[in-house]
Amino acid sequence: MSEAPVVSLANPDQTYRRGVGIALFNAQGKVLVAERLRPDNAWQMPQGGLDPGEGLHEAALRELKEEVGTSKANILAITREWLTYDFPDYIDGRPYGGRYRGQAQKWVAARFFGQDHDINLRQHRPFEFKAWRWCELDELMGLIVHFKRPVYDVVVRAFRPFATPGPADLSQLDPELVVITQPQEVAAGPGAPGWAKPGSSGQR
Repeated sequence: MSEAPVVSLANPDQTYRRGVGIALFNAQGKVLVAERLRPDNAWQMPQGGLDPGEGLHEAALRELKEEVGTSKANILAITREWLTYDFPDYIDGRPYGGRYRGQAQKWVAARFFGQDHDINLRQHRPFEFKAWRWCELDELMGLIVHFKRPVYDVVVRAFRPFATPGPADLSQLDPELVVITQPQEVAAGPGAPGWAKPGSSGQR
């Protein structure tokens, strides 16, 4: 299947559903991915639509709470423009009653400061995921469904400085791709933002 190129837009039109995606990094620089209930092996990072009047930071933390059971995260950076993808032909007209051709998303990089047991895929109904795990940033492209890969390619490039253990060097972020929302990360350690207990295989 061919992959449509990602389009970065300052102001997407109303044919795209606006939303937010969250690249949640732990202290070891790994990112959280979750497997959707259907179909099998459909992995993605948390994402969701914006509620009326809702800001991006608020929406990102709400989506984390709803989808993976925790909002213990500090938002550190956000993509400068909206990243869009179109729904593929085989599901065209089905998502959201056919009101949208695709989605336009701002993506945030966030640092998890909880522990693995804070993540709970069964906290909010309807359930969206059946498993989760931490993965290396470079694993993402092999896990994500084909029509979202162009967006994920931009997200991986934009947020690569966060994919290292400990606080990120924010000077390595590309200002053409991202806006920094915190001037620096605090040192990671138990009880401090950016700290997470190492290791998790997730739970089905």
